[in-house]
Amino acid sequence: MPSRPQILFPLFGQLTQFSGIGPKIALNLSKLDINSPRDLLFNLPYSLLTRNKVDTVFGKANNDIVIVEITVDEHVENLQKNRPYKINVSDAKTSFQLVFFSFKQKLVARFVSNW
Repeated sequence: MPSRPQILFPLFGQLTQFSGIGPKIALNLSKLDINSPRDLLFNLPYSLLTRNKVDTVFGKANNDIVIVEITVDEHVENLQKNRPYKINVSDAKTSFQLVFFSFKQKLVARFVSNW
């Protein structure tokens, strides 16, 4: 006679039985001592990340994570190689710059609508 009910067998199987968890992710999870779905269930989160939508970034602390709707005002291309690419933007109350240190034109074009 088995020691546990058959319905619980999947909890002690491999993590790769779930779609989205392949060998590479399973290897990374095993480094965290997560080797089965049961281990994953008992691994509780240690922090919470909240994103709040605001009208402006004005007055927010540097380490606050916010979502803000912006308007692209100007692209400032740097003619020197290995220099950051800057985009001047504005929200409801203030203007600021988005700075890309490892500029990849295709990447920025995905996120900036009026490229």
